[in-house]
Amino acid sequence: MKSEIFLLFFQLKYQDYQQDNEGQNCIQKINNIFDDFNYQMKQENVQRL
Repeated sequence: MKSEIFLLFFQLKYQDYQQDNEGQNCIQKINNIFDDFNYQMKQENVQRL
């Protein structure tokens, strides 16, 4: 389930970045996506406790 959520999250973020011609390079943007996803998963785990 989490992997499906991640893939959807990644796709949506990637689409946003394709439309955004500013700033960061692709690798930095992908790293940010992973950081955002990890943060969200940690938040969900904390809320369950």
